[in-house]
Amino acid sequence: MKRLQAIVVLLFSFICVFTSCEKAPFLTINTPGSINFTEQGGTQKISFTANRDWTVSSSETWCKISPSSGLKSDGEVSFTITCNPNTTYDSRNATVTIKAEELVESITVTQDTNIGLVVTPLSYDIGNRTQRLEVTISTNVDYSVNIDKNCQEWISLTNTKALSSTGLVLSVAENNTYNDREGRVIIRQTNGPLFQTIIIRQGAKYGLFVSPDSYELSNESQTIEIEVNYNVAFDVIIPEEDNGPFVYIIGDMPATKALSSNKYRIGVRANLSDDDRETTITFKQRDGELCGTVYIHQEPGDISVLKPYVLFSYSSRHISPIQIIPVFANWTIFWGSGVFSYWPDEASHVFNRDGVHDVLLSGSEITDFIVSVKGLDMIDLSSFE
Repeated sequence: MKRLQAIVVLLFSFICVFTSCEKAPFLTINTPGSINFTEQGGTQKISFTANRDWTVSSSETWCKISPSSGLKSDGEVSFTITCNPNTTYDSRNATVTIKAEELVESITVTQDTNIGLVVTPLSYDIGNRTQRLEVTISTNVDYSVNIDKNCQEWISLTNTKALSSTGLVLSVAENNTYNDREGRVIIRQTNGPLFQTIIIRQGAKYGLFVSPDSYELSNESQTIEIEVNYNVAFDVIIPEEDNGPFVYIIGDMPATKALSSNKYRIGVRANLSDDDRETTITFKQRDGELCGTVYIHQEPGDISVLKPYVLFSYSSRHISPIQIIPVFANWTIFWGSGVFSYWPDEASHVFNRDGVHDVLLSGSEITDFIVSVKGLDMIDLSSFE
């Protein structure tokens, strides 16, 4: 019995010695309890010791851990914290938690805010009228507004909240010139590198001017020039007449945004009638109200100074003029009891100056006839046989 008791006592002693020799669990971090990253992100190594198996976790997805677990060790172990760049305009925090059985340690991770200066819109294309432009600014820095010297006469800052978080208002004066203009406004970080440039393009005042505004012309065929200053698209309108217009365009130029100065060459046909004539050429803005007009007056022709020489050949019922002078005169053929009048158009006589008209007469066979030229005495053609 005594021997059994001795064995129990000895076994109990061994158990006590064995349990007293096993180390207690511990977890020790060898870095400060908080670390900081810039807005650009990066990685940092964290060292610690733990005599128990361990795990590591992060409270935020932008803060990543590798590796996330490990085995117990009497020596130093480590893991890496990786932070993504901060694209927001606020600072942010994450908590990294290390566990070894019931032991828990944590590290606070902070990341700086992204320094930003966002301006919208960055460009304006506006008409020539007075404008108020609202600019939206998103930023977490102080900034200043700088207007280029070459446009300070027509661009100005109108609100008193130039450094507000919501933006600013720019006033643009009316453009009374006939040329487009461009200005720049720079939003610049105070004591920093950030800046944004706003470009303002303002259209020119619309213009359409003609010179001279009238012509007094002789009856001769001639060419005149009309100077047109414009920065709009336009059409040239020439009124229709019974015998067609006596003026016509020889050359024209395309429209541009800047005020251009070009010349139109206008042809004027000779006036060989005994009446003066007039017309108006209109230069009218396309899809607009601007217009310029040129009045043209042409003197009548003096038929009395033209030699009345008319020669015909005829046979059967056909009469063919060989030559008609003046070529633009109206003429009438008389035969028997019939009368045939002919008013040739101007263009055909210019082309057929030496007589190419073929006239078919009805009635009895022609034996004699006379021709009357407007403004002249009748001529008996029998003498020209």
